[in-house]
Order: sequence, then C-alpha cells, then structure tokens
Amino acid sequence: NGAFNGDPHPGNIMLMPDGRLGLIDYGQFKYLTAEERYEISRLYVALSSGDPEEIAQQAKNMGVKTQKMDTEYISKFTVFGYDRLDLEFREGKSTMQFIQDLNERDQVQKLPGNYYLVMRTVFLLRGLAALMQVDVSVAKYWTPYAQQFLATYNKPAQSQIKATTN
Repeated sequence: NGAFNGDPHPGNIMLMPDGRLGLIDYGQFKYLTAEERYEISRLYVALSSGDPEEIAQQAKNMGVKTQKMDTEYISKFTVFGYDRLDLEFREGKSTMQFIQDLNERDQVQKLPGNYYLVMRTVFLLRGLAALMQVDVSVAKYWTPYAQQFLATYNKPAQSQIKATTN
C-alpha cells in the first residue's frame, strides 16, 4: 500500500514480549503514491542489474537533478543512497574519501521529497547493519518486492494522465 516508516533507528524499534518488532514514533511515516512506488520499484530493478547507465536514467526519471547531470556521478550517488556502500563499491576508499571525491565530481540539486525519505530509511537500515559489521545491498533484498509490484502495476498511459488532468 506504499506505507513506510522513514525513521527506523534503534530508538524507534522495540522487541515485544512475544518476539514481534514494534515500531514507534510515526513522525516520519509516509505513503508513497502508486506512481512513486512504480518509479522506486524500477530503480531497485535497475540497481540489481548493476548497469550504471540504467541506474542513472531511472534516477533521472524520478526527478534527480545535478549541476552537471554527470551520468557516472548520478549512478554512483544513487547506488550510495539507495543500495550499498561496501568497500568494493567505494573502490577501496574510506567512506569519507569516497563521498568527498563524489562531491567534487558533481552536486545534487534536486531529490524529490518522498524519494529522499526512502533514501534516509536506507541509510538508517544500513547503519544498523554496519553496527553489526555487515555490508548489505538493499537492492538484493528489495528487488523481489519491486519486481512483484511491477508485475501487477498498470501504469496509466500519458494520454490517460493528460485526460484526467484537463
């Protein structure tokens, strides 16, 4: 249904007496529209492909804008923000050096709000994994759900969208 908690840090997660996880603090609770779910699902399929051109194109489709619109930068920024930050991806660099080098190449000018909150959620979940000394690819786990959504979602044609807005 597009619902997600954009603030899943350890202080907002409780282990219930029966073993279930409880989420508290719904200040960052959001719903993604069907169109946003479609676009983020396409992004996770692109991320799982590992194709930098496909990743960058989907980020652009979602409304990501940078100063130079550098495809390699957009691809790396998108992998960094939505998927993984392991040593191989960072090309052997420290996280700080990788981010510094990335920011010297180009700068993000626009990242639509709900997509930013998805990215924030990924950062928080990866942070929890890092505390356990585990490198994680979010795309590895989220892509099957994205593919399932895409298999059932009927994106309206542009002509249908225009007709309903006129």
